[in-house]
Amino acid sequence: MKRLLGVALSVIAVVCALAVVLVLTGVWSPPWTAVAKPDADGEVTVSQAKDVVLPSSGGSPEVRIPAASFTGEGRLNVKPVALPENRSGWAISLDGAQLTGQATLVFKDVVVDGEPAPLVGFNENPGDPIQYVLDTEVSGRDLVVRTTHFSNWITEKWDWLMDKARGQLDRIYRDSGTGEQPQCELQAEARTGGVSVTSDSGGRVQWCLGRAPDGTTVLKVNNSRGYAVSAERTPGLTMGSRSLDFGQMVPRLAKYITAPSKRANVIDIIGPGETVEYKVDESSGLKGVNLQPSPPAYLATALWFGIQTAAMAFETTNLLGKVPVEKIQTAVDAADCVAGFQGMATVDVTNAKAAGSYLDGALGTVMSCMGKVMERVALADAPEEILKNFVAVRLAQVMSWLWSGLKTAASGFAAAADTALNYKGYTIALTYPAATTPSRSPSPAAAAIPGLPDALSGKWCTRATPTTCFDGAELKKRTPTVQVETAGPSDRVPGAMDYTLCVQMDLGDHCTTASSIYLRYFPAGTPWNCARWLAASGTPLPSCEPDYTSAHDPSEPRLIVRPNHQQAPTYLDSPPMYRTQ
Repeated sequence: MKRLLGVALSVIAVVCALAVVLVLTGVWSPPWTAVAKPDADGEVTVSQAKDVVLPSSGGSPEVRIPAASFTGEGRLNVKPVALPENRSGWAISLDGAQLTGQATLVFKDVVVDGEPAPLVGFNENPGDPIQYVLDTEVSGRDLVVRTTHFSNWITEKWDWLMDKARGQLDRIYRDSGTGEQPQCELQAEARTGGVSVTSDSGGRVQWCLGRAPDGTTVLKVNNSRGYAVSAERTPGLTMGSRSLDFGQMVPRLAKYITAPSKRANVIDIIGPGETVEYKVDESSGLKGVNLQPSPPAYLATALWFGIQTAAMAFETTNLLGKVPVEKIQTAVDAADCVAGFQGMATVDVTNAKAAGSYLDGALGTVMSCMGKVMERVALADAPEEILKNFVAVRLAQVMSWLWSGLKTAASGFAAAADTALNYKGYTIALTYPAATTPSRSPSPAAAAIPGLPDALSGKWCTRATPTTCFDGAELKKRTPTVQVETAGPSDRVPGAMDYTLCVQMDLGDHCTTASSIYLRYFPAGTPWNCARWLAASGTPLPSCEPDYTSAHDPSEPRLIVRPNHQQAPTYLDSPPMYRTQ
Protein backbone atom coordinates (compact mmCIF):
# COMPACT_ATOMS: atom_id res chain seq x y z
CA MET A 1 0.00 0.00 0.00
CA LYS A 2 2.79 2.39 0.90
CA ARG A 3 4.57 1.57 -2.36
CA LEU A 4 1.45 2.36 -4.40
CA LEU A 5 1.04 5.68 -2.58
CA GLY A 6 4.67 6.56 -3.19
CA VAL A 7 4.37 5.81 -6.90
CA ALA A 8 1.25 7.96 -7.15
CA LEU A 9 2.93 10.89 -5.44
CA SER A 10 5.94 10.56 -7.72
CA VAL A 11 3.72 10.66 -10.81
CA ILE A 12 1.91 13.75 -9.50
CA ALA A 13 5.22 15.48 -8.83
CA VAL A 14 6.46 14.75 -12.36
CA VAL A 15 3.20 16.05 -13.88
CA CYS A 16 3.36 19.25 -11.82
CA ALA A 17 6.97 19.83 -12.77
CA LEU A 18 6.13 19.30 -16.44
CA ALA A 19 3.19 21.74 -16.15
CA VAL A 20 5.46 24.39 -14.65
CA VAL A 21 7.93 23.96 -17.51
CA LEU A 22 5.16 24.23 -20.11
CA VAL A 23 3.75 27.37 -18.48
CA LEU A 24 7.16 29.03 -18.25
CA THR A 25 7.91 28.28 -21.90
CA GLY A 26 4.48 29.57 -23.00
CA VAL A 27 3.52 26.21 -24.52
CA TRP A 28 0.49 25.82 -22.26
CA SER A 29 -1.51 28.02 -19.84
CA PRO A 30 -4.02 26.73 -17.33
CA PRO A 31 -7.47 28.23 -17.95
CA TRP A 32 -7.68 29.78 -14.49
CA THR A 33 -4.44 31.81 -14.89
CA ALA A 34 -4.24 32.41 -18.62
CA VAL A 35 -2.25 35.66 -18.79
CA ALA A 36 -0.01 36.87 -21.58
CA LYS A 37 3.27 38.40 -20.43
CA PRO A 38 5.07 41.32 -22.03
CA ASP A 39 7.86 40.44 -24.41
CA ALA A 40 9.14 44.03 -24.71
CA ASP A 41 8.75 47.35 -22.86
CA GLY A 42 5.38 48.87 -23.69
CA GLU A 43 3.94 45.99 -25.67
CA VAL A 44 2.72 42.44 -25.27
CA THR A 45 1.47 39.65 -27.52
CA VAL A 46 -2.21 38.80 -27.17
CA SER A 47 -3.79 35.55 -28.23
CA GLN A 48 -7.11 33.79 -27.86
CA ALA A 49 -8.22 32.47 -24.46
CA LYS A 50 -5.49 34.31 -22.56
CA ASP A 51 -6.01 37.19 -20.16
CA VAL A 52 -3.67 40.06 -20.95
CA VAL A 53 -1.79 42.15 -18.38
CA LEU A 54 0.67 44.80 -19.52
CA PRO A 55 2.31 46.13 -16.33
CA SER A 56 2.92 49.81 -15.67
CA SER A 57 6.32 51.06 -16.78
CA GLY A 58 7.72 54.56 -16.48
CA GLY A 59 4.39 56.05 -15.44
CA SER A 60 2.26 54.27 -18.05
CA PRO A 61 -1.03 52.73 -16.95
CA GLU A 62 -1.28 49.03 -16.28
CA VAL A 63 -3.60 47.53 -18.92
CA ARG A 64 -5.71 44.47 -18.17
CA ILE A 65 -7.84 42.72 -20.81
CA PRO A 66 -9.84 39.62 -19.85
CA ALA A 67 -9.71 36.85 -22.46
CA ALA A 68 -13.43 37.23 -23.03
CA SER A 69 -13.03 40.92 -23.97
CA PHE A 70 -11.16 40.54 -27.26
CA THR A 71 -11.05 38.40 -30.38
CA GLY A 72 -8.17 37.52 -32.65
CA GLU A 73 -4.45 37.71 -32.02
CA GLY A 74 -2.01 40.57 -32.19
CA ARG A 75 -0.13 43.00 -29.99
CA LEU A 76 -1.08 45.45 -27.24
CA ASN A 77 1.01 48.64 -27.32
CA VAL A 78 1.35 51.49 -24.79
CA LYS A 79 3.58 54.37 -25.88
CA PRO A 80 4.07 58.01 -24.83
CA VAL A 81 2.15 60.60 -26.89
CA ALA A 82 2.15 64.43 -26.98
CA LEU A 83 -1.29 65.97 -26.36
CA PRO A 84 -2.72 69.53 -26.64
CA GLU A 85 -1.44 72.38 -24.45
CA ASN A 86 1.99 70.79 -23.87
CA ARG A 87 0.53 67.77 -22.10
CA SER A 88 1.67 64.19 -22.48
CA GLY A 89 -0.20 60.93 -22.17
CA TRP A 90 -0.17 57.34 -23.31
CA ALA A 91 -1.29 55.99 -26.67
CA ILE A 92 -2.89 52.58 -26.10
CA SER A 93 -3.59 50.45 -29.17
CA LEU A 94 -4.50 46.85 -29.94
CA ASP A 95 -3.04 45.77 -33.28
CA GLY A 96 -4.37 42.65 -35.01
CA ALA A 97 -6.87 41.78 -32.29
CA GLN A 98 -10.16 43.56 -31.60
CA LEU A 99 -11.44 44.78 -28.23
CA THR A 100 -15.02 43.51 -27.90
CA GLY A 101 -15.60 43.96 -24.17
CA GLN A 102 -14.31 45.93 -21.23
CA ALA A 103 -10.65 46.53 -20.40
CA THR A 104 -9.20 48.02 -17.23
CA LEU A 105 -6.59 50.78 -16.98
CA VAL A 106 -4.80 51.23 -13.66
CA PHE A 107 -2.87 54.48 -13.22
CA LYS A 108 -0.38 53.69 -10.49
CA ASP A 109 0.45 55.99 -7.54
CA VAL A 110 -1.37 59.04 -8.92
CA VAL A 111 -3.66 59.61 -5.91
CA VAL A 112 -2.00 61.88 -3.34
CA ASP A 113 -3.18 62.29 0.24
CA GLY A 114 -4.96 65.60 0.79
CA GLU A 115 -5.63 66.19 -2.90
CA PRO A 116 -8.63 65.30 -5.05
CA ALA A 117 -8.15 62.32 -7.34
CA PRO A 118 -6.81 63.39 -10.74
CA LEU A 119 -8.97 63.65 -13.80
CA VAL A 120 -8.67 60.91 -16.40
CA GLY A 121 -9.28 61.83 -20.01
CA PHE A 122 -8.74 60.64 -23.55
CA ASN A 123 -8.85 61.70 -27.18
CA GLU A 124 -8.87 59.72 -30.41
CA ASN A 125 -6.27 61.87 -32.17
CA PRO A 126 -3.41 63.74 -30.47
CA GLY A 127 -4.74 67.13 -31.61
CA ASP A 128 -8.34 66.59 -30.47
CA PRO A 129 -9.74 68.15 -27.27
CA ILE A 130 -9.50 65.99 -24.18
CA GLN A 131 -12.69 64.26 -23.04
CA TYR A 132 -12.77 63.48 -19.33
CA VAL A 133 -14.43 60.37 -17.94
CA LEU A 134 -16.75 60.38 -14.94
CA ASP A 135 -16.59 56.84 -13.60
CA THR A 136 -13.06 56.54 -12.26
CA GLU A 137 -12.43 54.53 -9.11
CA VAL A 138 -9.86 55.21 -6.40
CA SER A 139 -8.08 52.10 -5.15
CA GLY A 140 -5.53 53.03 -2.53
CA ARG A 141 -3.08 55.27 -4.38
CA ASP A 142 -4.18 53.98 -7.77
CA LEU A 143 -6.86 55.27 -10.11
CA VAL A 144 -8.86 52.63 -11.99
CA VAL A 145 -10.76 53.21 -15.24
CA ARG A 146 -12.84 50.70 -17.16
CA THR A 147 -13.18 51.32 -20.88
CA THR A 148 -14.43 49.67 -24.06
CA HIS A 149 -12.02 51.45 -26.39
CA PHE A 150 -8.33 52.25 -26.62
CA SER A 151 -6.99 55.67 -27.60
CA ASN A 152 -4.76 58.36 -26.09
CA TRP A 153 -5.17 58.48 -22.31
CA ILE A 154 -4.02 61.02 -19.73
CA THR A 155 -4.26 61.74 -16.03
CA GLU A 156 -4.37 65.35 -14.99
CA LYS A 157 -4.08 66.83 -11.53
CA TRP A 158 -6.27 69.79 -10.58
CA ASP A 159 -3.29 72.15 -10.30
CA TRP A 160 -4.43 73.95 -13.45
CA LEU A 161 -7.62 75.01 -11.64
CA MET A 162 -5.58 76.20 -8.69
CA ASP A 163 -3.35 78.24 -11.02
CA LYS A 164 -6.29 79.79 -12.87
CA ALA A 165 -8.16 80.58 -9.67
CA ARG A 166 -5.07 82.14 -8.14
CA GLY A 167 -4.61 84.24 -11.27
CA GLN A 168 -8.23 85.33 -11.00
CA LEU A 169 -7.71 86.14 -7.32
CA ASP A 170 -4.61 88.14 -8.19
CA ARG A 171 -6.63 90.21 -10.65
CA ILE A 172 -9.23 91.00 -7.98
CA TYR A 173 -6.66 92.83 -5.88
CA ARG A 174 -5.76 95.29 -8.61
CA ASP A 175 -6.59 98.97 -8.56
CA SER A 176 -6.51 99.32 -12.35
CA GLY A 177 -5.63 97.58 -15.59
CA THR A 178 -8.47 95.05 -15.59
CA GLY A 179 -10.76 96.73 -18.11
CA GLU A 180 -10.26 98.56 -21.37
CA GLN A 181 -10.95 102.00 -22.77
CA PRO A 182 -14.54 102.13 -24.08
CA GLN A 183 -15.13 103.52 -27.56
CA CYS A 184 -17.67 106.25 -28.38
CA GLU A 185 -18.80 107.69 -31.70
CA LEU A 186 -19.34 111.42 -32.37
CA GLN A 187 -17.54 112.56 -29.23
CA ALA A 188 -17.17 116.17 -30.38
CA GLU A 189 -20.87 116.42 -31.19
CA ALA A 190 -21.78 115.18 -27.71
CA ARG A 191 -20.00 118.19 -26.17
CA THR A 192 -21.41 120.94 -28.35
CA GLY A 193 -23.35 123.79 -26.78
CA GLY A 194 -21.00 124.43 -23.89
CA VAL A 195 -21.25 121.00 -22.24
CA SER A 196 -18.65 120.68 -19.48
CA VAL A 197 -17.23 117.26 -18.54
CA THR A 198 -14.90 116.76 -15.58
CA SER A 199 -13.55 113.63 -13.91
CA ASP A 200 -11.03 112.45 -11.38
CA SER A 201 -7.62 111.25 -12.54
CA GLY A 202 -6.14 107.76 -12.58
CA GLY A 203 -6.68 104.52 -14.44
CA ARG A 204 -9.21 102.91 -12.10
CA VAL A 205 -12.04 104.18 -14.32
CA GLN A 206 -12.03 104.73 -18.09
CA TRP A 207 -14.86 106.50 -19.89
CA CYS A 208 -16.02 108.30 -23.00
CA LEU A 209 -18.95 110.56 -23.95
CA GLY A 210 -20.50 110.25 -27.39
CA ARG A 211 -23.68 109.77 -29.34
CA ALA A 212 -25.55 106.56 -30.15
CA PRO A 213 -26.81 105.89 -33.71
CA ASP A 214 -30.25 107.21 -32.70
CA GLY A 215 -28.71 110.53 -31.63
CA THR A 216 -28.94 109.86 -27.89
CA THR A 217 -26.00 111.08 -25.82
CA VAL A 218 -24.32 108.16 -24.03
CA LEU A 219 -21.71 107.98 -21.30
CA LYS A 220 -19.74 104.71 -21.38
CA VAL A 221 -17.93 103.88 -18.16
CA ASN A 222 -15.45 101.04 -17.59
CA ASN A 223 -14.62 99.85 -14.07
CA SER A 224 -10.94 99.02 -14.55
CA ARG A 225 -10.45 97.71 -11.03
CA GLY A 226 -10.20 94.00 -10.43
CA TYR A 227 -13.12 94.13 -8.01
CA ALA A 228 -16.68 95.39 -8.22
CA VAL A 229 -17.66 98.91 -7.19
CA SER A 230 -20.87 100.73 -6.38
CA ALA A 231 -21.76 103.29 -9.03
CA GLU A 232 -24.09 106.01 -7.78
CA ARG A 233 -25.75 107.99 -10.55
CA THR A 234 -27.81 111.13 -10.34
CA PRO A 235 -31.12 111.80 -12.06
CA GLY A 236 -30.45 112.41 -15.73
CA LEU A 237 -28.47 109.17 -16.22
CA THR A 238 -30.29 105.91 -16.95
CA MET A 239 -28.67 102.50 -17.29
CA GLY A 240 -28.44 101.18 -20.83
CA SER A 241 -26.39 98.15 -21.80
CA ARG A 242 -23.93 96.13 -19.70
CA SER A 243 -20.97 94.11 -20.95
CA LEU A 244 -21.14 91.24 -18.43
CA ASP A 245 -23.64 88.82 -16.94
CA PHE A 246 -22.62 90.46 -13.68
CA GLY A 247 -25.82 92.48 -13.54
CA GLN A 248 -27.92 89.30 -13.54
CA MET A 249 -26.14 88.11 -10.42
CA VAL A 250 -26.48 91.28 -8.34
CA PRO A 251 -30.24 90.96 -7.61
CA ARG A 252 -29.49 87.72 -5.76
CA LEU A 253 -27.75 89.83 -3.12
CA ALA A 254 -30.72 92.14 -2.61
CA LYS A 255 -32.34 90.11 0.15
CA TYR A 256 -29.09 90.01 2.12
CA ILE A 257 -27.72 93.50 1.64
CA THR A 258 -28.91 96.98 0.86
CA ALA A 259 -26.99 99.68 -0.93
CA PRO A 260 -28.21 102.94 0.60
CA SER A 261 -28.53 105.81 -1.86
CA LYS A 262 -29.23 109.49 -1.51
CA ARG A 263 -32.76 110.44 -2.37
CA ALA A 264 -33.42 110.31 -6.13
CA ASN A 265 -30.03 108.74 -6.86
CA VAL A 266 -29.61 105.13 -7.99
CA ILE A 267 -26.80 102.73 -7.10
CA ASP A 268 -25.68 99.96 -9.45
CA ILE A 269 -22.94 97.44 -8.71
CA ILE A 270 -20.49 97.35 -11.61
CA GLY A 271 -18.35 94.24 -12.06
CA PRO A 272 -14.56 94.03 -12.42
CA GLY A 273 -13.54 95.14 -15.89
CA GLU A 274 -17.19 95.73 -16.82
CA THR A 275 -18.33 98.51 -19.16
CA VAL A 276 -21.76 100.05 -18.68
CA GLU A 277 -23.54 102.54 -20.90
CA TYR A 278 -25.62 105.35 -19.45
CA LYS A 279 -28.11 107.31 -21.50
CA VAL A 280 -27.79 111.02 -20.73
CA ASP A 281 -30.66 113.47 -20.38
CA GLU A 282 -29.36 116.66 -21.98
CA SER A 283 -31.59 119.01 -20.02
CA SER A 284 -29.71 121.74 -18.20
CA GLY A 285 -28.00 121.05 -14.94
CA LEU A 286 -25.32 118.96 -13.29
CA LYS A 287 -25.45 115.19 -13.47
CA GLY A 288 -22.91 112.43 -13.11
CA VAL A 289 -21.81 109.15 -11.59
CA ASN A 290 -19.47 108.24 -8.75
CA LEU A 291 -17.77 104.83 -8.67
CA GLN A 292 -16.85 103.88 -5.13
CA PRO A 293 -15.75 100.67 -3.39
CA SER A 294 -18.34 99.50 -0.86
CA PRO A 295 -19.17 96.45 1.28
CA PRO A 296 -22.01 95.36 -1.04
CA ALA A 297 -19.64 95.56 -3.99
CA TYR A 298 -17.00 93.49 -2.16
CA LEU A 299 -19.64 90.84 -1.42
CA ALA A 300 -20.65 90.82 -5.07
CA THR A 301 -16.98 90.41 -6.02
CA ALA A 302 -16.62 87.37 -3.77
CA LEU A 303 -19.79 85.78 -5.11
CA TRP A 304 -18.70 86.41 -8.70
CA PHE A 305 -15.31 84.81 -7.98
CA GLY A 306 -16.97 81.65 -6.65
CA ILE A 307 -19.39 81.40 -9.57
CA GLN A 308 -16.66 82.01 -12.14
CA THR A 309 -14.38 79.43 -10.52
CA ALA A 310 -17.13 76.79 -10.62
CA ALA A 311 -17.94 77.68 -14.22
CA MET A 312 -14.25 77.42 -15.10
CA ALA A 313 -14.05 73.91 -13.60
CA PHE A 314 -17.09 72.72 -15.52
CA GLU A 315 -16.08 74.37 -18.78
CA THR A 316 -12.48 73.17 -18.83
CA THR A 317 -13.24 69.57 -17.87
CA ASN A 318 -16.49 69.34 -19.84
CA LEU A 319 -17.56 66.77 -17.25
CA LEU A 320 -21.19 67.75 -17.59
CA GLY A 321 -21.07 69.60 -20.88
CA LYS A 322 -21.29 73.38 -20.89
CA VAL A 323 -22.98 74.47 -17.65
CA PRO A 324 -24.54 77.95 -17.99
CA VAL A 325 -23.60 80.54 -15.38
CA GLU A 326 -27.30 80.97 -14.65
CA LYS A 327 -27.51 77.33 -13.54
CA ILE A 328 -24.61 77.84 -11.14
CA GLN A 329 -26.26 80.99 -9.80
CA THR A 330 -29.45 79.01 -9.18
CA ALA A 331 -27.42 76.39 -7.29
CA VAL A 332 -25.89 79.20 -5.21
CA ASP A 333 -29.41 80.27 -4.28
CA ALA A 334 -30.43 76.72 -3.41
CA ALA A 335 -27.34 76.17 -1.27
CA ASP A 336 -27.95 79.55 0.44
CA CYS A 337 -24.27 80.37 0.07
CA VAL A 338 -24.64 84.06 0.74
CA ALA A 339 -26.56 83.67 3.99
CA GLY A 340 -23.30 84.45 5.76
CA PHE A 341 -23.26 87.84 4.09
CA GLN A 342 -26.15 89.12 6.17
CA GLY A 343 -23.96 89.93 9.13
CA MET A 344 -21.27 91.43 6.94
CA ALA A 345 -23.50 93.83 5.02
CA THR A 346 -23.61 96.45 7.76
CA VAL A 347 -19.87 96.49 8.47
CA ASP A 348 -18.28 99.90 7.97
CA VAL A 349 -15.16 99.59 5.81
CA THR A 350 -13.25 102.85 6.06
CA ASN A 351 -9.73 102.13 4.78
CA ALA A 352 -7.84 99.93 2.36
CA LYS A 353 -6.50 97.53 4.99
CA ALA A 354 -9.98 96.94 6.37
CA ALA A 355 -11.25 96.50 2.83
CA GLY A 356 -8.67 93.77 2.22
CA SER A 357 -9.65 91.87 5.34
CA TYR A 358 -13.33 92.29 4.53
CA LEU A 359 -12.94 90.96 0.99
CA ASP A 360 -10.85 88.06 2.29
CA GLY A 361 -13.66 87.13 4.68
CA ALA A 362 -16.27 87.40 1.94
CA LEU A 363 -14.26 85.11 -0.33
CA GLY A 364 -14.00 82.55 2.45
CA THR A 365 -17.77 82.67 3.02
CA VAL A 366 -18.46 81.97 -0.65
CA MET A 367 -15.77 79.40 -1.35
CA SER A 368 -16.58 77.32 1.72
CA CYS A 369 -20.01 76.84 0.16
CA MET A 370 -19.02 76.18 -3.46
CA GLY A 371 -18.61 72.46 -2.83
CA LYS A 372 -22.35 72.27 -2.12
CA VAL A 373 -22.97 74.27 -5.29
CA MET A 374 -20.95 71.81 -7.38
CA GLU A 375 -22.84 68.93 -5.79
CA ARG A 376 -26.20 70.44 -6.68
CA VAL A 377 -25.22 71.07 -10.28
CA ALA A 378 -23.82 67.54 -10.62
CA LEU A 379 -26.87 65.90 -9.08
CA ALA A 380 -29.06 67.78 -11.53
CA ASP A 381 -26.96 67.29 -14.66
CA ALA A 382 -24.95 64.05 -14.39
CA PRO A 383 -25.95 61.88 -17.40
CA GLU A 384 -26.56 58.65 -15.53
CA GLU A 385 -28.15 58.17 -12.13
CA ILE A 386 -25.34 55.90 -10.98
CA LEU A 387 -22.81 58.68 -11.65
CA LYS A 388 -24.60 61.49 -9.83
CA ASN A 389 -23.23 60.89 -6.35
CA PHE A 390 -19.79 60.06 -7.70
CA VAL A 391 -19.51 63.33 -9.60
CA ALA A 392 -21.05 65.35 -6.79
CA VAL A 393 -18.67 64.01 -4.15
CA ARG A 394 -15.60 64.32 -6.38
CA LEU A 395 -16.35 67.93 -7.35
CA ALA A 396 -17.14 68.89 -3.77
CA GLN A 397 -13.72 67.53 -2.77
CA VAL A 398 -12.11 69.58 -5.52
CA MET A 399 -13.64 72.87 -4.33
CA SER A 400 -12.72 72.16 -0.71
CA TRP A 401 -9.12 71.43 -1.71
CA LEU A 402 -9.04 74.48 -3.95
CA TRP A 403 -10.03 76.95 -1.25
CA SER A 404 -7.62 75.34 1.21
CA GLY A 405 -4.84 76.10 -1.24
CA LEU A 406 -6.08 79.61 -2.01
CA LYS A 407 -6.46 80.73 1.61
CA THR A 408 -2.80 81.58 1.99
CA ALA A 409 -2.75 83.55 -1.24
CA ALA A 410 -5.95 85.40 -0.34
CA SER A 411 -4.64 86.33 3.09
CA GLY A 412 -1.42 87.55 1.54
CA PHE A 413 -3.27 89.72 -0.95
CA ALA A 414 -5.45 91.10 1.83
CA ALA A 415 -2.39 91.96 3.91
CA ALA A 416 -1.01 93.96 0.98
CA ALA A 417 -4.28 95.78 0.42
CA ASP A 418 -2.81 99.20 1.24
CA THR A 419 -1.37 99.20 -2.27
CA ALA A 420 -3.80 96.79 -3.92
CA LEU A 421 -7.16 98.31 -2.98
CA ASN A 422 -7.70 101.99 -3.71
CA TYR A 423 -10.55 103.07 -1.50
CA LYS A 424 -11.01 106.42 -3.23
CA GLY A 425 -14.03 107.09 -5.38
CA TYR A 426 -14.00 108.33 -8.95
CA THR A 427 -16.50 110.92 -10.17
CA ILE A 428 -17.52 111.90 -13.70
CA ALA A 429 -19.59 115.10 -13.80
CA LEU A 430 -21.52 116.48 -16.78
CA THR A 431 -22.79 120.06 -16.72
CA TYR A 432 -25.30 121.19 -19.33
CA PRO A 433 -25.81 124.97 -19.55
CA ALA A 434 -29.21 126.42 -18.84
CA ALA A 435 -31.24 127.45 -21.85
CA THR A 436 -31.25 131.19 -22.49
CA THR A 437 -34.49 132.73 -21.25
CA PRO A 438 -35.72 136.24 -21.95
CA SER A 439 -35.44 138.64 -19.06
CA ARG A 440 -38.73 139.26 -17.32
CA SER A 441 -39.94 142.19 -15.36
CA PRO A 442 -41.07 141.42 -11.87
CA SER A 443 -44.79 141.20 -11.47
CA PRO A 444 -46.42 144.09 -9.65
CA ALA A 445 -47.75 141.66 -7.06
CA ALA A 446 -44.29 140.22 -6.40
CA ALA A 447 -42.70 143.63 -6.21
CA ALA A 448 -45.40 144.66 -3.77
CA ILE A 449 -43.83 142.49 -1.02
CA PRO A 450 -41.48 144.96 0.64
CA GLY A 451 -37.85 143.78 0.51
CA LEU A 452 -38.42 140.78 -1.80
CA PRO A 453 -35.92 141.08 -4.69
CA ASP A 454 -36.76 140.59 -8.34
CA ALA A 455 -34.65 137.41 -8.41
CA LEU A 456 -37.31 135.69 -6.30
CA SER A 457 -40.24 136.68 -8.49
CA GLY A 458 -42.41 134.08 -10.19
CA LYS A 459 -43.42 130.58 -9.17
CA TRP A 460 -40.87 128.11 -7.77
CA CYS A 461 -41.54 124.36 -7.45
CA THR A 462 -39.61 121.21 -6.56
CA ARG A 463 -38.90 118.85 -9.44
CA ALA A 464 -39.72 115.73 -7.49
CA THR A 465 -43.13 117.05 -6.38
CA PRO A 466 -44.31 119.78 -8.76
CA THR A 467 -47.17 120.69 -6.42
CA THR A 468 -44.74 121.79 -3.70
CA CYS A 469 -44.22 125.43 -4.65
CA PHE A 470 -43.61 128.98 -3.44
CA ASP A 471 -45.12 131.97 -5.25
CA GLY A 472 -44.64 135.43 -3.72
CA ALA A 473 -47.49 136.90 -5.72
CA GLU A 474 -49.92 134.21 -4.57
CA LEU A 475 -48.77 134.61 -0.98
CA LYS A 476 -49.34 138.35 -1.22
CA LYS A 477 -52.87 137.78 -2.52
CA ARG A 478 -53.74 135.38 0.29
CA THR A 479 -52.01 137.39 3.03
CA PRO A 480 -51.77 141.09 2.13
CA THR A 481 -49.89 141.83 5.35
CA VAL A 482 -46.86 139.71 4.40
CA GLN A 483 -43.54 141.57 4.33
CA VAL A 484 -39.82 140.90 4.53
CA GLU A 485 -38.57 141.16 8.09
CA THR A 486 -34.88 140.36 7.51
CA ALA A 487 -32.75 140.02 4.38
CA GLY A 488 -29.06 139.60 3.67
CA PRO A 489 -26.20 137.24 2.83
CA SER A 490 -26.43 133.93 4.62
CA ASP A 491 -23.99 133.55 7.48
CA ARG A 492 -24.33 129.77 7.19
CA VAL A 493 -23.99 129.14 3.44
CA PRO A 494 -21.44 131.23 1.49
CA GLY A 495 -22.99 132.77 -1.63
CA ALA A 496 -26.60 132.24 -0.54
CA MET A 497 -29.12 134.86 0.57
CA ASP A 498 -31.44 134.43 3.56
CA TYR A 499 -34.86 136.05 3.88
CA THR A 500 -37.41 135.98 6.69
CA LEU A 501 -40.97 136.72 5.65
CA CYS A 502 -43.33 137.86 8.35
CA VAL A 503 -46.87 136.79 7.53
CA GLN A 504 -48.37 138.72 10.45
CA MET A 505 -46.68 141.10 12.88
CA ASP A 506 -48.06 139.37 15.95
CA LEU A 507 -45.36 140.82 18.24
CA GLY A 508 -45.74 144.42 17.26
CA ASP A 509 -42.65 145.27 15.21
CA HIS A 510 -41.79 141.65 14.48
CA CYS A 511 -43.42 138.22 14.40
CA THR A 512 -43.24 134.87 16.13
CA THR A 513 -41.60 131.83 14.57
CA ALA A 514 -45.02 130.39 13.86
CA SER A 515 -45.87 133.46 11.76
CA SER A 516 -42.56 133.41 9.85
CA ILE A 517 -41.44 131.92 6.54
CA TYR A 518 -37.68 131.31 6.20
CA LEU A 519 -36.33 131.44 2.64
CA ARG A 520 -32.83 130.73 1.37
CA TYR A 521 -31.92 131.69 -2.18
CA PHE A 522 -29.03 129.97 -4.03
CA PRO A 523 -27.89 132.01 -7.05
CA ALA A 524 -26.60 130.01 -10.04
CA GLY A 525 -23.12 128.70 -9.27
CA THR A 526 -23.77 128.31 -5.53
CA PRO A 527 -23.30 124.66 -4.50
CA TRP A 528 -24.95 122.75 -1.68
CA ASN A 529 -23.78 119.60 0.06
CA CYS A 530 -25.72 118.96 3.23
CA ALA A 531 -23.35 116.42 4.78
CA ARG A 532 -20.28 118.60 4.24
CA TRP A 533 -22.10 121.67 5.49
CA LEU A 534 -23.26 119.82 8.60
CA ALA A 535 -19.73 118.61 9.38
CA ALA A 536 -18.25 122.09 8.92
CA SER A 537 -20.98 123.96 10.79
CA GLY A 538 -20.42 122.31 14.14
CA THR A 539 -24.12 121.51 14.41
CA PRO A 540 -24.39 118.61 16.92
CA LEU A 541 -26.47 116.38 14.66
CA PRO A 542 -25.25 113.07 13.18
CA SER A 543 -26.56 113.34 9.62
CA CYS A 544 -28.91 114.96 7.13
CA GLU A 545 -32.22 113.12 7.01
CA PRO A 546 -33.63 113.74 4.50
CA ASP A 547 -30.68 114.85 2.37
CA TYR A 548 -31.57 116.73 -0.81
CA THR A 549 -28.02 117.41 -1.97
CA SER A 550 -28.47 115.42 -5.17
CA ALA A 551 -31.58 117.43 -6.08
CA HIS A 552 -29.53 120.64 -6.27
CA ASP A 553 -28.39 121.76 -9.71
CA PRO A 554 -25.72 124.42 -9.01
CA SER A 555 -25.98 125.70 -12.58
CA GLU A 556 -29.46 127.08 -11.85
CA PRO A 557 -30.92 129.41 -9.22
CA ARG A 558 -32.75 127.58 -6.42
CA LEU A 559 -34.99 128.54 -3.56
CA ILE A 560 -35.70 126.59 -0.39
CA VAL A 561 -38.17 127.08 2.43
CA ARG A 562 -36.34 126.16 5.61
CA PRO A 563 -38.23 124.46 8.45
CA ASN A 564 -39.36 126.72 11.26
CA HIS A 565 -37.91 124.32 13.83
CA GLN A 566 -34.94 121.89 13.86
CA GLN A 567 -35.93 119.57 16.70
CA ALA A 568 -35.43 116.20 15.00
CA PRO A 569 -32.48 113.93 15.91
CA THR A 570 -31.06 114.62 12.43
CA TYR A 571 -30.75 117.77 10.34
CA LEU A 572 -33.85 118.37 8.20
CA ASP A 573 -32.66 119.38 4.76
CA SER A 574 -35.10 121.17 2.43
CA PRO A 575 -35.85 120.28 -1.20
CA PRO A 576 -34.72 122.89 -3.74
CA MET A 577 -37.34 124.65 -5.85
CA TYR A 578 -36.71 125.91 -9.38
CA ARG A 579 -38.50 128.77 -11.10
CA THR A 580 -41.20 127.39 -13.38
CA GLN A 581 -42.79 130.67 -14.59
